Amino acid sequence: MRTVSLIRKQLPKPARVVVAGMLAASLLVVVAAAPTRAAFPGNNGPIAFVSDRDSTTALNDEIYLTDEHGAPAVRLTNHPATDTTPAVSPNGKQIAFASRRDTPEFPNPEGELELYVMGASDEDGDGNGDHLRRLTDNAATDTTPAWSPGGRKLAFQSNRDGNNEIYVIDADGTSPPINLTNHPGNDQLPVFSPDGSRLAFATSRDGNFEIYLMAADGSAPTNLTRNPANDAWPEFSPDGRRLAFGSTREAGVAGDIDIWVMNLDGAAPPINLTDAMVTNERWPAWSPDGTKIAFWSGIENGLRSDAEIYLINADGSGTPTNLTSNQASDVYPDWGPAPAKKSR
Repeated sequence: MRTVSLIRKQLPKPARVVVAGMLAASLLVVVAAAPTRAAFPGNNGPIAFVSDRDSTTALNDEIYLTDEHGAPAVRLTNHPATDTTPAVSPNGKQIAFASRRDTPEFPNPEGELELYVMGASDEDGDGNGDHLRRLTDNAATDTTPAWSPGGRKLAFQSNRDGNNEIYVIDADGTSPPINLTNHPGNDQLPVFSPDGSRLAFATSRDGNFEIYLMAADGSAPTNLTRNPANDAWPEFSPDGRRLAFGSTREAGVAGDIDIWVMNLDGAAPPINLTDAMVTNERWPAWSPDGTKIAFWSGIENGLRSDAEIYLINADGSGTPTNLTSNQASDVYPDWGPAPAKKSR
C-alpha cells in the first residue's frame, strides 16, 4: 500500500448520482454523495466496496471484496445495472446491497433501487455472490442497508412514503418494512449499535444535518451532535463506546469533509482523523478489531476516477494509507468480521 493521495472519477456516473441524488444532494452541497454501516467485533475480515474498475459502460458499478492488506479484489456482482452500498453481515458470510437490476426503469440511471442479499463468496467463479435473493419490491428507492448485530434485521433508508425515512425489515424478507422515523425531515444513513439496542442516523430535522440516536424501535430520538456544520455517516466502534462520522465542522474556505471520532460518553471532544488530507473523506467503516477505520476520499463527490479507499488508525496516530490505487472510482467501504471456519 502507498501513503496518502486523494479521490477521482473521469466522468460523472449516473449510476452513482442516484445515491448522490438521494443521499448526497440531500446532505446539502458540501456534504454530498455517500452513506454508512455498523462495525461488528471480531477478527478483521473482508472489506466490501463499490468500483467501476471493470466497467465498459457508464452504468457498471459493481461490488468487490478485498482485505486490510489490499488483496486482489474479488468481484461479487456482474450485472449492467447499478449495484451499490454493500453491508457485510455480522458473521462475515453475507452482503446486503442496493441494486437496480430488476426494476422496470433499468437501464434508466434515475430508476428505483431495491435491496438484495448475497453470499460474501463466489464459489462457482461466475463473478457473482452466491445465493442471491431480493428483499424489497416497490416503486421507491431503498438503499444503505445496515445489519442488526444478530443478522436478523436490516435497517435502511427509503423514500417510499414521500421523503427519506429510516425503516427496518427482517433480513429473510418475511415481514413488511416498518417506518421508524415518520418525520418530515430528511432521515438517512442508519446504523445499529453493536448491542442492537439503538440506531444512529443522520437527519436534517434541525435545519442542518446532525447525527441522532434512537431506540431500535424508533422511540426517543435525540441529538447526538449539535453543530452548525453538517454531521453525517455515523459508524459505531465494535465496542459501542465511540462513533466515527463525517463532518464539515472544520471545512474552512475549501469546504472539506473530514472523518471524526467522538466518545459517546462525552468525556473528550471529537478528534479529526483526516485533517492532513486536502480532499473530502466520507463513509467511515470501523475494523472489527477496533484499531482501524476505512473510508473513501477524493475531490468533489466521488464522481471522478480519483476516488480511493484508505485506512487510518482509529486513535488518530500514523498516516492514512491507500488500500486501493487505480484509475477507477472505489467508494462505499464496509468492513466485516472474518467468517468462522467450518469445523471438520
